[in-house]
Amino acid sequence: MATVRVDRDVKFQTIEGFGFFGARDSWWGRPEELVDAAWARMVIDDLGLTMWRNEYYPPGDGQGADADWLKQRPVMQALRDQAAASGVPLKTVLSVWSAPASVKCASDREQIHEGQLHPGGTKNGGAVCPSKRQRFAEWLIDGLQLYALSGVQVYALSFQNEPLFRQAYNSGRYPQRAYADTLAAIGPIVRERFPHVKLFGPEALLDTEAGKNDVDFDPFWYTGQLLRHPAALKQLSAFALHAYAPSMLPTATSEAARRWSNYYAAVAPSGLPIWMTETSGYVDAWEGGKNARGEERPGAFDLAQAIYAALYYGKVSAWLWWQGSESDAVSEFALMQGTRVGARYHASKHFYRFIRPGARMLRTSSEDPKVLAVAFVHEQLGNFVTVLLNGARTEKRVKLAADGLPAELEGFITSAGTPLGLQPVKVQRDAIVLPARSVMTVVRGRYRERAARAGGGPS
Repeated sequence: MATVRVDRDVKFQTIEGFGFFGARDSWWGRPEELVDAAWARMVIDDLGLTMWRNEYYPPGDGQGADADWLKQRPVMQALRDQAAASGVPLKTVLSVWSAPASVKCASDREQIHEGQLHPGGTKNGGAVCPSKRQRFAEWLIDGLQLYALSGVQVYALSFQNEPLFRQAYNSGRYPQRAYADTLAAIGPIVRERFPHVKLFGPEALLDTEAGKNDVDFDPFWYTGQLLRHPAALKQLSAFALHAYAPSMLPTATSEAARRWSNYYAAVAPSGLPIWMTETSGYVDAWEGGKNARGEERPGAFDLAQAIYAALYYGKVSAWLWWQGSESDAVSEFALMQGTRVGARYHASKHFYRFIRPGARMLRTSSEDPKVLAVAFVHEQLGNFVTVLLNGARTEKRVKLAADGLPAELEGFITSAGTPLGLQPVKVQRDAIVLPARSVMTVVRGRYRERAARAGGGPS
């Protein structure tokens, strides 16, 4: 039997939310498929959505076929209303893929070419001209105002998604120093009008920020510039990464553990939280398999391990999947097909549904390297939540050693053949049985802000 020890006296990050990007279908889908009440109720009351990410789209370039405000507003309102009805503290965060074409100059990795209009418009990179940062900040304020007039105070804003990569879609490319300079310039302007909005970034990839170390990428690519730029760092409220990274069993010596540990060590002195704001690429099978192109991809159990690694080693405060759902067949990029769910949804729900905003992560240790554990306490809800993962291909028996726990707890379990159900099973704290390759969430106390309505599951 392996013992998992939890030290209630050592607390780490405060959870701000778990969530995903977008609507019921991709923004370029049919308007009638973008939202419905059943979908909004499901993601709030069943999955446990507490943070929703959306794109603030630039004008022009055929935005009506993409996602103008007339498309976005009904989705935002449906989630807003369902969260209010369910008593859920839903946070809305916005990312910009491209600034308006009118303020963009040509750029490369080394410099922004002031005075040279970016030829790709909102597409294919480019960056905000230094001389037009004031206008760019005013455009960001216009977006925040759109949400405010619809009853939503945006929680946080990223002025550039993945600033290193020039893409055929809306995108930007910022030199490292220019990214920090832009943040330093626009932050005070945005905060003068919206003083409580958090500015997060750089939304670059984990492997380039804390993994690769060669002639093309230095460790802490954008993060290092922010840490060395006092005026930019003053405007930043959270470091944010995209974790398209290895998700094998995240032991202390694994690649995922190394990357997250290195990144946390680098930014911890700043005192700012770390968010993971985009990932995908996991097929909807428990143990992985081939995607639509016949390529091998990790599966739902790997996704659970990836969330664990970010929480345990990276001390992340927020975790967001890419596209929440699509109307077509479930791809490796969407958690759901409308209201149809599968293995990745259930793996995510172990974290989304039970680890609520305001929870603090506690120090945990496991005697068995294939038994992973993260534990949280939520003072306001008065609960204790532990998520256990068995990475072995055999059953494991676990003793949970933590002060103040009764002998019997509530447990929710998912494995290859068992989706996460709504009704808990009773588990004995000193003899928890973990099936092979399974995830179990063990709960003491209430784990919802308000009692769920009929059909929403237990609270």
